[in-house]
Amino acid sequence: MSGKYYSDNVNIRTMMYRYAVINSLLGLRFDDIDVSLKLAKEDISNILNESYSEQKERILFLCASGVLNYQKIEQLIIHNNVDFLEDVMALENQLMADEEKSDDARIPYSVLEDALLICAAAKKYDFLSSADFKETVTELAKRPSEITIINGLIACNRELTEFMHDIGAKFVRLTPDMTVEVYSDLEHDEYFETVMSELSDFDITSVSDSDIADENSKIYDYPFIADSNMLLKYLKVYSKLFGKDFLRHITEDAANISEDIITEYEKYVDDKKLTFNIGGFVRRRKVCGDIVNHYDYDYNTVENNELKKQELIKAQDYSCPPIKLIRGTDVKNDCTAEELRIKALNKYKKDKILPDRFVAEIFCDNNAYYYVYCRETDKFESVDTAKFSKQLFDFNKIWSVVRKAAAERKIIVVGNNITFPYLDEVAPDEQKYAIEIAREQYERQKARQQKSSTQISTLRQLMSGAEKQAQEQAEEKKAKLAEVEAAKKNRAIKNNPAPQ
Repeated sequence: MSGKYYSDNVNIRTMMYRYAVINSLLGLRFDDIDVSLKLAKEDISNILNESYSEQKERILFLCASGVLNYQKIEQLIIHNNVDFLEDVMALENQLMADEEKSDDARIPYSVLEDALLICAAAKKYDFLSSADFKETVTELAKRPSEITIINGLIACNRELTEFMHDIGAKFVRLTPDMTVEVYSDLEHDEYFETVMSELSDFDITSVSDSDIADENSKIYDYPFIADSNMLLKYLKVYSKLFGKDFLRHITEDAANISEDIITEYEKYVDDKKLTFNIGGFVRRRKVCGDIVNHYDYDYNTVENNELKKQELIKAQDYSCPPIKLIRGTDVKNDCTAEELRIKALNKYKKDKILPDRFVAEIFCDNNAYYYVYCRETDKFESVDTAKFSKQLFDFNKIWSVVRKAAAERKIIVVGNNITFPYLDEVAPDEQKYAIEIAREQYERQKARQQKSSTQISTLRQLMSGAEKQAQEQAEEKKAKLAEVEAAKKNRAIKNNPAPQ
């Protein structure tokens, strides 16, 4: 700096330099101050008509230094008279903190500018959420791909916009005169859907200065987020595994989330999404064929030849403590919920020998899912819950027909084919189940007959054995008696010898 501006006081030198830079921006020329940016006369006039403030002075200096885009002067100075000096000074502090860092480690000027615009807008409009400059910079520096910043307002891509609407977020919109207003109509679902349909070919992430200058641009119909603080906090977990589910959970339950949303998210995922309670059911019959349906696994109670109760009772031999998957070990960020359930099931079967067609019931996050195990492939296949629970046929009607045919001994089995009368009394789409129930009844009768024959045969064998044993015992007794009599006779002869 030229000697005529020199002072021993560093504060005065700093102030003189700042004023020199600002005045260069406003059109004055200094031999040793090079400010490449030159404002238009209209902008200079508007600025000079504004009352002085330290905040405006600092903003002008940042513009002259190339930190802030000169196009934002109107928004930050002319059309915003609220006090956000603390945010401007926070920006300057960040610049000084970055001086000793490498270029890669420094916060980009564009991020600092967007953060300042967000904070300035938040202080200007009471329907926008408050914003902390440092926290805003931290989140914007991560360059979230889902959002774009336009004049201090945050716009989300289509997917995120629709998600935020679903969880009850409030929206604002930008007007052609660069003011902001509440977008209250979007609280109505039908209107929101109409707006998003009309914006289907509009990409908010590629908005240009010409779009902003065009009063008819679709940008002025696009929903912007009113609560930037909430959005930036949500973006910490939005793209993570089950991030959307977690955000729905905390909004539906009106949960109080601390600043450490990551910890809250991880606890939710560990407890709700990665903990599985697993049990299962062994197949008791084969009436439903290849269809996996509860009937083949039920314990049925029949009274007076009518089905009174059906119960699915888990097999105690296949119970186990909750299965927990570990983040980073078992689980990757791109795992689907289906893949996680299969991982849990594979852990479950490690120390078990499951029977073929075993149906596993897996509970996670208060929802039940069903899988059938195939011994041949050693794999689980998903079972449609609705189909598994569906009543496939009228058991009482089928049972009355089968019972009548069985009583008349008219269930005929030839090889694998089974026929019986009265089948036409059953609905056509249920006749295949009637045939299998008849087969089941026939095989039970056959098994009972075989059991009865076995018992009779065993009884005959036992009776024959008993008779033989009795005969042997009688003969043995007779022989012993004969021996006793012979002994007596011999003693008598010995004691009374015949005369010589």
